[in-house]
Amino acid sequence: MTRRDTRALIAVVGLNLAAVGCGGATTSQRTGVVAPEATAAGGGGAFTSVQSDRGEQAFNDSCAGCHSPNEFTGRLFDITWANKSAADFYEFIRTAMPYDRPGALPEQQYADIVSYILQLNGHPTGTEELPPDAAAMAGLNLGR
Repeated sequence: MTRRDTRALIAVVGLNLAAVGCGGATTSQRTGVVAPEATAAGGGGAFTSVQSDRGEQAFNDSCAGCHSPNEFTGRLFDITWANKSAADFYEFIRTAMPYDRPGALPEQQYADIVSYILQLNGHPTGTEELPPDAAAMAGLNLGR
């Protein structure tokens, strides 16, 4: 994807975000219910609170110059990612972000950012960290 194509994609996504008014309360905040597929095998969360805190910091350091956390919650995010796994999201950001230097972050930081996005969407924390491995994330649905 060329820089021009990427800019066009960012513009389209930005317009879509503005059109649908993303953001607001997560499903768990609205209903108090977390989707069953949000949990890892065994019933616990798929990441730790410490990991999602690291992910928030990594997001602020590497993503917030172009993205708001609100882009990763709400209707547009749900429509785009509801039937996708955390592995799909991880591979997308790992290979396409940051915009000016795709793949430049350590793989652990990409996993940490995924855990932060999961936390933003009401997924529960657990005792094990989400590993920087797409195969390990394949069974974790981003849907809420």
